[in-house]
Amino acid sequence: MSNTTLSAGIAGGTTDWGGGVRRLVLVWVLRLMGMAELSAVVAVFLPAAWMGCIHEFLGLGAFAAASTTVYLARHLSAMYVVHGGFLWVASVNPEGHLPLVRYVGASGLVFSVFITVLDVWHGFPWYWMLAEGPGLTVCSGIILWCARGIAGRTGTGRS
Repeated sequence: MSNTTLSAGIAGGTTDWGGGVRRLVLVWVLRLMGMAELSAVVAVFLPAAWMGCIHEFLGLGAFAAASTTVYLARHLSAMYVVHGGFLWVASVNPEGHLPLVRYVGASGLVFSVFITVLDVWHGFPWYWMLAEGPGLTVCSGIILWCARGIAGRTGTGRS
């Protein structure tokens, strides 16, 4: 479905939730999540002193700037960059990457529960807990819902 047809359908009140709009929403959720995760490239190169300042500014207490802590912070940031790049690539052709897109949605739901438990267990501030776990739950749910309406390149995708 072309963007013109899609726009006309939305304007006319006849949205194609079975495919066109779902695909468009999926593409943009993958891209927005990908861009957010790609922004972690800054943290890969952030001086440890700056990490400490940001940590304290967010109300997370004193930052333990041990070499292992800084390594893990950089490593996790680099993993976010890699994952964000994958999301961006998947957004270009979601039909061709449908099994992996579905995996991202399903694993995101599981991971959102895990990180919510971790956030509560470690006493993170409410705004952190609200943005991280529930935010990922919503995005993952949207990904799964949208992927249901898209057929894979081979035509074997579930609808």
